[in-house]
Amino acid sequence: MLHLSKFFLLFFLCLMMLSCGKKVKNEQKTEDVNEMTETYKNFMLQNIGQEDYNSIYNKANDTVKNWVSHGVRASKMQKYASDWTLDSIFCLNTMKDKSIMAILNKKSSTVSNSINYLYGVKIEEVWYFFYGPTLYVDSGMNERDAKTFDELHKIAMKEVFRGYLKKNKAGEWEINERFFGDIDRILAIHKGKFETEEEWERWWTKSVIEANWSRRDTSSKKLQ
Repeated sequence: MLHLSKFFLLFFLCLMMLSCGKKVKNEQKTEDVNEMTETYKNFMLQNIGQEDYNSIYNKANDTVKNWVSHGVRASKMQKYASDWTLDSIFCLNTMKDKSIMAILNKKSSTVSNSINYLYGVKIEEVWYFFYGPTLYVDSGMNERDAKTFDELHKIAMKEVFRGYLKKNKAGEWEINERFFGDIDRILAIHKGKFETEEEWERWWTKSVIEANWSRRDTSSKKLQ
């Protein structure tokens, strides 16, 4: 129950962030996105190894699938998109207890091309994931403007993941801890309302579980 309550706390926090979306014009700059992708992925593999990389990715992907299958309202972009996938790139902080990912959503007749931030926090060796802001990709109204996952990935590299790595004085790549500032601010604001861990956990159990799973979207109607 403790782990379950912690999960729902973090999931609850994401609901307050869904309105913080912004539009992104579909314009590609001249930098080599493929090189940036390779740099980020190689850094992560050297940092945690392929096994842990796959484990964290699969846990996040399974979490989103579970939200969609149970009609959790915050996952409506995935539910109504023509298709969605979790980007293969993700970013971990130095302590390896915070992550930032991106969910790529293909345009359908009811929703636009979009990218969801997916945040993660590891508590007592267990990962808990929750939604961050949504980026709406400006591609016009023509269905032919629907983007491929590769095109959405390129946008995510520039709009979501840019700034994760920085060069140190030796010219080597290192993690930019300020990249995780949004997660730090969310946790600090809400945890600061409670004086003890026991109060914090009681709030998780009573308020968060009831609040989130009572908001499931059980209708089969498309978004209007």
